[in-house]
Amino acid sequence: LYADDLTKFKQYNRAIALHQRHKKLYPEAPRAYEALGDLYVETGDLARALETYEEYRERFPDDPDVLNNMASLAIRQRDCEPARLYLEEIPVLRPWNAQWARIAEAGLINLEVWDGRFKQALRRCERMVQLSFEMADTSAILGGYLTLGGNLRAFGRDDEAWDVYAKAFEYAPIMSQMQFVMLSVDARPDRADELKDRLRTSVDAFRMNVPSNLWHITDMVETGFKAQAARDTTALIAVARDVLEYPPNQRTGNEERSLAELLSRVGAYEEALPLVETGLDTTNGWLYVSTVYWVGVCKQGLGDLEGAVGAFEEVLSYWGN
Repeated sequence: LYADDLTKFKQYNRAIALHQRHKKLYPEAPRAYEALGDLYVETGDLARALETYEEYRERFPDDPDVLNNMASLAIRQRDCEPARLYLEEIPVLRPWNAQWARIAEAGLINLEVWDGRFKQALRRCERMVQLSFEMADTSAILGGYLTLGGNLRAFGRDDEAWDVYAKAFEYAPIMSQMQFVMLSVDARPDRADELKDRLRTSVDAFRMNVPSNLWHITDMVETGFKAQAARDTTALIAVARDVLEYPPNQRTGNEERSLAELLSRVGAYEEALPLVETGLDTTNGWLYVSTVYWVGVCKQGLGDLEGAVGAFEEVLSYWGN
């Protein structure tokens, strides 16, 4: 636990030393190998990460967990074929297990995007929702709807995404419904009035169950909702800037990328470009492809036509496979 705390505060060398000691003292503990490998990935030492994961796999050959780590590492290195093999092995090790099948499917969704097979990714999203219901796990169901809705929106199928988010409301706790309200109004701002009562109920539940020093979160959600409903980009930029001032544990991690897209929409390309480029170092296929697109938009706006064409050509290289 202390090593995990050190990692949170980016004390990586000390955390690595502790995990190395833990692995030596407890060689039969899978967590020691996984945590150490993950730390090597975090610090960019991918060779040592792979070495640690392979040691994990050799010592615990029936544990499918490490295969997911190895697949993510392969994707980080843009090496999709071994990633696919790792992911496809997971359900072989855990046949008839919906949870592990879902984990493998989630990884394969991402991999299909990296391979440019977008329609196949969408079909896998539908399969992941089905597996989530087989698990009878509410969190898994909500995660499945989130993934499916996001993939539909990537295709511009906002009406279908709206319908997916509407199904999610049936399973989301009242306090958590704010997330789906915001996703819904982002997909269909013209239907914001249909969401107002649900947002009010969710906000009230949040304020009844959390300390008042966190109520600024719901203030931000309500302001963002109104701005999205009004299609007010300037107001949305102000909200995004405010959220960047929140402590890390009150943010999603994609705020810089969201702000960059908004700034690009109003022509603030010089400020947007370094922010949007933070999304290039990712293993998320959709995030990478959309980030490259917005890099192209910014470079075009700044007059770097060669750089813009290069970015747009890279986006097109993923399309249509």
